[in-house]
Amino acid sequence: MKTFLVMQIQRCEINRRRTRTRNISCIYVRARTRLEAVRKVLASPVLSYLNSAHEVVRWPLVDIMACEPLSSPGDGDELIGFICDARDMSGKKSLQTPAQAAILRRFHSFWRKRPMHS
Repeated sequence: MKTFLVMQIQRCEINRRRTRTRNISCIYVRARTRLEAVRKVLASPVLSYLNSAHEVVRWPLVDIMACEPLSSPGDGDELIGFICDARDMSGKKSLQTPAQAAILRRFHSFWRKRPMHS
């Protein structure tokens, strides 16, 4: 068996109504092949629960962004990543709420201004 990291996107639904909230998560999967790893994620049950307002919250799978084998990473090695259009991360053409877009803009601003270490 090999190990894989599968990056997935889930959409939040409340009482069967779609919201703009998305969860991007990285799932650790043991499988023989990349295809089997993806199939395992696709076959996973949809996370569902009651929130504090007694509404049914569901997180169905929307997309699988990446599936990469995991070996023995070294310090600072990228484990998984994806390339997207800048508009996807800027809030201009996005699945984010305005508040989420503002937080992301502040993070990007902080990241650009951080001191670089050698």
